[in-house]
Amino acid sequence: MLHRLAATAGALSLSALAFGAPMAEAKSQTIFAFQCLKAGKNYVVGLGPMPRPADGVAINPSTIAPLAGSGSYPVALVNAPQGGVSVKKRCSSIATRLTNLALATKTATPAGIVALSDYFVAGKIAKQPVIAIGQLSLGDVLGTLPSNVNPNAALNVINARIRAISVGNAVAEALKNNDLVVFEAVVVD
Repeated sequence: MLHRLAATAGALSLSALAFGAPMAEAKSQTIFAFQCLKAGKNYVVGLGPMPRPADGVAINPSTIAPLAGSGSYPVALVNAPQGGVSVKKRCSSIATRLTNLALATKTATPAGIVALSDYFVAGKIAKQPVIAIGQLSLGDVLGTLPSNVNPNAALNVINARIRAISVGNAVAEALKNNDLVVFEAVVVD
């Protein structure tokens, strides 16, 4: 008696998701990235779907949308002005830098955004705890932290938060796009 197993895959891109490869960008005009959003009286850097920026570069928006209903989840709270820059402007600037990094590295997808943590560094500049992009230099500072915060611990929290938000959205995106492996019935002769 011959046993046959007939298995076909409806879409194998789920295996790319399992190995951490970025999913193909949807044909829609949205990306998965960072925005400054308003949550009550606070400004938060949120991670989630957003319109694809014109010309492929995010620019600080003049208006800030509310977090509620945005489909984004908060990653960080921006709560104090720094160097004469308003809280709103700081929040927008941080979100813009992160989004442009995601666009430049082609990681502006739910699965791809996790790779951004490879670019983050934590430390101190002029005795101020900071998180920076690439290296600890003034021009690369993403955001300053309160003086009593361990920058490495803060970076671990941000990386874990980004990972948790991204993985959940990557799975949701895969389910929405029917990006699943389909197995046919086993045929026994």
